[in-house]
Amino acid sequence: MTLEELEQELLRNLAQIIARSEELECHPLLIGGYAVRAYTKKRKRFTEDLDLVISRHDQGNFIATLKALGYEYRPETAFGGIKATKPVAGQSLELHISVDKVWDISSDKTYPLPEDIFVSRQLRPIEPYSERLKTIVRAPVIPLEDLLILKLMTLRELDTIDTIALLLENPEQVNIASYRRKVVTAELTQHINARIEAISQLLKSGQASEVWKRYMSTDLSSREIETAMTALKKLVIPTEFICPTSNSPQKHVFKTDAPRIDNLGNLYAFCPIHTYTCYELAVPS
Repeated sequence: MTLEELEQELLRNLAQIIARSEELECHPLLIGGYAVRAYTKKRKRFTEDLDLVISRHDQGNFIATLKALGYEYRPETAFGGIKATKPVAGQSLELHISVDKVWDISSDKTYPLPEDIFVSRQLRPIEPYSERLKTIVRAPVIPLEDLLILKLMTLRELDTIDTIALLLENPEQVNIASYRRKVVTAELTQHINARIEAISQLLKSGQASEVWKRYMSTDLSSREIETAMTALKKLVIPTEFICPTSNSPQKHVFKTDAPRIDNLGNLYAFCPIHTYTCYELAVPS
């Protein structure tokens, strides 16, 4: 089976999974490479499998979907999900299904999915990598903010490339307030900020351009690098606060690795010296 034929089968199976899932009232969401494809039209890369996430409530019905479509499956205890395979033309189609949360083996970090993520699902067109294929599948895809978190969470260079591609094609589409709430709630602030800094350094040094060319077979222009770095800066979660306020003669700046967020979406932190609740962010002069 050629790579083109493999992709044709993957897209055909994705369409069948979505249709059958709707019949059984379960609500899988696309993550991984094909989710990135849904948000990137100009900067596509090939992917050889399907990555999905489901709620634990839907797990029974989704397994019934897999059985009906001829998949063999087994629980993956390492990440608390399911791996499903299906033989096609001497090759095996692979599905990786996370349940309620996504665990990354490279960083050993976990992203618990927000409860409402399966309710407000958005259908997006998934275009094939090959221009010769005409199959386009409309599938429910994880929100852009959650997808960025999943890509930033890992330590793999392929996910670094995906992050850059997502930011280049969606520089103004990220809901920063929603993104911040999700990162802070998942207690991933320190890790995500460190990853953003690491990717920024790769872009500055030119190493990201080398990796980009290896995966995408094109060059990153200086303008693209600048766009990606600007978009990355917006994703940094502020961690420095002023206590008690900037108007106070006794003010001081403190840093926290774990800021909190209130019901209105405002970041805050507790001063470790005075135990004040501080909302005012420290902005470098």
